[in-house]
Amino acid sequence: MSRSEPKPCALEPREFSEAMPAEDFARLELLCRRVATLPVLPTNALQLIRTIDSGEASAAELERIIINDPSLSAEFLRLATTSQFGKSATQLTSIRSGILRMGQRTVRALATSLLLRDLVRSDGDKAMDMKQFAKHSLSVGLVAKFLFARRKMQGEFQTKWSADEIFAAGLLSDLGYVLLARMLPETYTRLAAFAEKSGSSLDDTFVAAFDNPASDLGATAAETWGLPEIFTTTLRHIQKPWDGGDEFTAICCLNLAAALSCDFGFGMETWETNVSVNPQVAFEINLPDEEQANLKQVVTDQIAAYTEGMGESKAA
Repeated sequence: MSRSEPKPCALEPREFSEAMPAEDFARLELLCRRVATLPVLPTNALQLIRTIDSGEASAAELERIIINDPSLSAEFLRLATTSQFGKSATQLTSIRSGILRMGQRTVRALATSLLLRDLVRSDGDKAMDMKQFAKHSLSVGLVAKFLFARRKMQGEFQTKWSADEIFAAGLLSDLGYVLLARMLPETYTRLAAFAEKSGSSLDDTFVAAFDNPASDLGATAAETWGLPEIFTTTLRHIQKPWDGGDEFTAICCLNLAAALSCDFGFGMETWETNVSVNPQVAFEINLPDEEQANLKQVVTDQIAAYTEGMGESKAA
């Protein structure tokens, strides 16, 4: 999956105009601005995020939101002890201890994971392989978090985000494709078929078809849902981090994470695609080749543990 400047798709524009349905990007964005057309997000997880963003949340208030939803409570305790969230291998025994141990920013990232889980639940929609997408999203989040923390160790850079927030942004980095598959499954199916036929990535094929990146659809939906600013900013700029202003380095971590996830075998595509990284991104993050093999193994193990804990029915 390329996150550099979109490359021309191998398919001719005429093939798109003849075979793609009569959609245009403006209509896709309009659908993402209409709450009635978007998937319904789980109320308690969304309330958790908004309460934290209010800046006035106490541990007691967050605990009250979580315990009011038994399924949310169970998932909170389970996810809080997994490697990507927990600070140690110690099993948590209470919601309050989990909140205090992790801190509110990590709790917000965890709530985002629960939002994604509900978005990719199998509900009869066969346009997209939701299991593949769930693993892809988790890979992008895990790799982005690692790159962000590693880059911080190399030297401080300007950012207002934390590593856990970057993880959450990685989870939702390809939200636009989930929405397209839900709202217009035939369009998504044809898009994927064109991409596979030409050996192109979904990103390059989407841009060739609509002259805009799919991540813009995700940003529009995030705005409509009222999600935190980090999601709209990263989604708007993930394909061109240099347009992200002060968050250039942080967004570079997400950009590179998407390419590496594809290289690690966790891309959205089930066909072979060429992975390319923009030179500016590679220079900014500076990840040696020898570190990539170790990172691949760590991410593979974490995804296996995560999906095993959730069970395949939930991961899908």
